[in-house]
Amino acid sequence: MKQYRATILMGVIFMGLLVWALATQRGRVPAKEEIFRLQYDQVTKLQVVQGKAEEGSNKKPGAVVTLEKRGKDWYLTQPVEGLADPTRVRQMVEEFAKLQANPRPDADPQKKEYGLQEPVLTVTGWWDEGRQHAVIKLGAEAPIGAKRYATIEGRKGIFLVPSYFKVAMDKSVDDLRDRKLTRIERADVDEITIAFDDKTVTVRRQAKPAAEDQEASWRLVSPIEAEADEQAVGSVIRAIVNAEAVDFAPLPKSAADYGLDKPQVTVTLHTPQGGDETFVFGKQQERAVKKRWGEGTETKSVVYAQKQGRNEVLLLEPYIITDVRKSELALRDKHIVKISQDQVTGLRVQAQERYSFQATKAGGKWKLTTAGSGVRLNTSKINTILWDIEDMEAVRYVEEHPTDLGKYGLELPRVVIELTVRGRRSPLKLYFGNEIKDNATVYVRTSESDQVYTVNDTIITDLPTSLEELKEIDYGVQSGVPGNE
Repeated sequence: MKQYRATILMGVIFMGLLVWALATQRGRVPAKEEIFRLQYDQVTKLQVVQGKAEEGSNKKPGAVVTLEKRGKDWYLTQPVEGLADPTRVRQMVEEFAKLQANPRPDADPQKKEYGLQEPVLTVTGWWDEGRQHAVIKLGAEAPIGAKRYATIEGRKGIFLVPSYFKVAMDKSVDDLRDRKLTRIERADVDEITIAFDDKTVTVRRQAKPAAEDQEASWRLVSPIEAEADEQAVGSVIRAIVNAEAVDFAPLPKSAADYGLDKPQVTVTLHTPQGGDETFVFGKQQERAVKKRWGEGTETKSVVYAQKQGRNEVLLLEPYIITDVRKSELALRDKHIVKISQDQVTGLRVQAQERYSFQATKAGGKWKLTTAGSGVRLNTSKINTILWDIEDMEAVRYVEEHPTDLGKYGLELPRVVIELTVRGRRSPLKLYFGNEIKDNATVYVRTSESDQVYTVNDTIITDLPTSLEELKEIDYGVQSGVPGNE
């Protein structure tokens, strides 16, 4: 008895492993009602021929749409050549591969009521590297059950197939063309090269920080080495991976037809998995394009674009040029210093025309440690200074290794701000020089770099002019609350 139970148990385990193997190694397990019992990856070609036009259809009888699989991608080969939308093609292929049908082997396909003498759609699918195929002709809708009558070449009688099989197969060329400029995922990009005019700018993703909640940073590596602005770099990547064609241009006789020989900008995205993809953006032009929804055309301003290695020329919205044509200055991180005000524990201000003071933070409160030592300070006033420093961005990069600081007023600075920052070995110092009154900016450099910048003079105007501006306000005394005098 025990041996009998063990045999049953082994059989159950074997069947479970068989189902697992079919599901994981070969794909899904076909239902027994399926006609072809195919996996998605087995199908290599689909062809759909329009037949008799039904009421409300604008499809032309005899029109042919052919899709072929090349490597991992699907392509339209009739009536145009081009990359096909993988999502839409997958829907079609899967519906063909797993088609379920109710056979009626004794029914006569010649009967007029089935509508199979003038089918509305003929679908042919190939698999087994093209060595096997099936032809399905769809006729009239059955009176009940959301079914259509169909014949399958080589099989007797008729079949009832789901009505949505026709919906899945009845796609136009415009439905099936791949309108996306690329299928790269944003998170996979680790290097970008942007070329326009006579310059080439390259940014590269740095190694991911140890902290799991932090994203890897970006750095300019050419034509200068500097930290990159995460948002600016991200906007370039988003513009490329989100770009979709409003229409397609006829294949040009030469690249010059669409300005692709002298592009406005060329962008290359690199991914570790897929290598380089290069995108060329040609001239901008007004032209008639097909309406995305509805019939007819409309006139739009578009930019010609092409992915190298892909024949089609896509017509894109012109704002993509602004989004991707970025100089090293536009991509550079313009923050002068990277601090968080929460990490600042000490502040010292030395100013020629403003109030000079030194303060420290303890227990979340700021106190003077110079004249008036022990005076509690207005936290919001200190925070304003620290916010100005945290948000301070370069308006202009003036000189990287200056030989004459005097001409910027930085040999004897007007203002020096010194910060004690938790985690730093030495204080961070900011030196402010001459004002440029025409654009309300001031020259600045830091103790961490030889670079001279200009920044908005808000940082100077927000500094206090007297101790009174720094003192904590006792609202109880001001409002006359008893016991607070």
